[in-house]
Amino acid sequence: MRCLALLLTLALIDIACAGKSEGEQHVAGSARQAPARQKHDPCSLITKEEMSQATGEQFTEAKSENGSDSCVYLSADASVASAEVSSTWDGAESRAMIPAMKAGAEITKVTPGAADAMISGLGDQAMFAMYALTVRKGDAAFVIRLNLPSRLSRSMRQEGIKGSQQYADDILAMDKALADKALTRL
Repeated sequence: MRCLALLLTLALIDIACAGKSEGEQHVAGSARQAPARQKHDPCSLITKEEMSQATGEQFTEAKSENGSDSCVYLSADASVASAEVSSTWDGAESRAMIPAMKAGAEITKVTPGAADAMISGLGDQAMFAMYALTVRKGDAAFVIRLNLPSRLSRSMRQEGIKGSQQYADDILAMDKALADKALTRL
């Protein structure tokens, strides 16, 4: 049930963060054109080499689909490691990301010890929830999601429930190192 709630929350956050279609804004039932947002390459925030160095896993590819605001990092074996960095340079959207993560964390309460954890020293605002770090600086924001299932499984086998807390702490440390690099490129 918690997994379903987590998946639902992540889907709602992605929908909320997707915003309106590029360059289109609806006002009082009628459509008018707004200036198109400047496009940025989300893979320019963190390289696959930096992702590999921070996680200790070998990432072989970093790719963004046409028009996507997300960069997906792939390893040779997805059961070992994968990651995603989602970004926006839209001020209203970036300011909505932290409240959306807070709401998701409140609904799911699955991240051990880190639910609703505001992080100081990263950008203007940062929060770690649901094993993801969301950082906002000015009108830009990004979310780093690391997926290291074999590491979580190993941690749980070795330390039981305490292993999930250690996994969350490890993910947060990796996320912070990656966020420091990404912040220099906003």
